Amino acid sequence: TPPPAADEAPTAAPSPPVAPSWAAPPEAPKGPPLGRMGAAPMPEVPVAVVKDHIRRYYGNLPRNGRMPARILAEELLPLDVIRGLNIPPDSRVIELGHHPTTTLTGFEEALALPEDQLGLLGITVKTADGREYRDYIHTIPQQ
Repeated sequence: TPPPAADEAPTAAPSPPVAPSWAAPPEAPKGPPLGRMGAAPMPEVPVAVVKDHIRRYYGNLPRNGRMPARILAEELLPLDVIRGLNIPPDSRVIELGHHPTTTLTGFEEALALPEDQLGLLGITVKTADGREYRDYIHTIPQQ
């Protein structure tokens, strides 16, 4: 394009639209509150109870190595953990420990937690409305 004539002002690129200050704020997440409330402590669960639930699920996995498309919290975790983390029971567990539930690694590491020591197990879930939440449980020796 030729340069602008001396008596013409150069044209600037149009600026992107800006939301007015009175515009509604971004939509808040849908669904009930998720996760531990306030300063609620991490759930403490005997390691044997956690491992029993995981072992039961792990033992029923197909032997061909194909992982289920959906692993629900209510199928994998003790009810006390679900309540303590304040997650919907029908949430999909997408990580166990530091590993996605598309592999066996997280299951195997959870099953290898020592029974006579304190431990920490991370869990990431995705709710039916698409929210993701990660938290931890303390595993404690059986009393």
